[in-house]
Amino acid sequence: MLCRLPIGLEVVVEVKLHPDAVSTPGPQGAQLLHEPVDLLLLHGPCLIGGAKANSVLWQGLEKAKEQGMAKAIGVSNYKVSQLQDLLKDATTVPAINQCEMSLQSHDDETIDFCQKNKITYEAYHVMKGCPMSDATVTSIATAHSVSAAQVCIRYIMQRGCVLATGTGQDATKAAAYAKADLDVYGFALTDDAMTAPGK
Repeated sequence: MLCRLPIGLEVVVEVKLHPDAVSTPGPQGAQLLHEPVDLLLLHGPCLIGGAKANSVLWQGLEKAKEQGMAKAIGVSNYKVSQLQDLLKDATTVPAINQCEMSLQSHDDETIDFCQKNKITYEAYHVMKGCPMSDATVTSIATAHSVSAAQVCIRYIMQRGCVLATGTGQDATKAAAYAKADLDVYGFALTDDAMTAPGK
């Protein structure tokens, strides 16, 4: 999966590799890339082979980074126990752990572990779990003169996480959505809002 994430005026190229793409130590999976990328992620932990298999896959990404195929490497959908196992043998700490996270659904244990170990927690499905019509969320949005979507994005940011989000499938609305998604720095959620029901 290729994601282009707007960060300031720059474009960050992020690529996720399925575990099948990197089956032995070495950058075989990364050879699928035509040019170096900013961030290369393992799509998820191995369902077969456990910690040993995950360690082998991570060695492949470490070699890819050493050879200049990626500026940074990370993982996706890793829980605390899987991260702990990975870190035992890793020479490079994952830069990112990309996981599903939204205002309504978040793995606080993994978020806390990542932050304590200097692993950036990146949220996806932020809008999927955003209760646009929830009375509490709309009330918070009204108080700040912003949209419910902006409240959901701001919540992620104030948790100390970053996020990858799309702009929908309607091309006529994409530009407006992108502008609104980036316009979340002019307000801050109160402590009460951060702990409102549903969060």
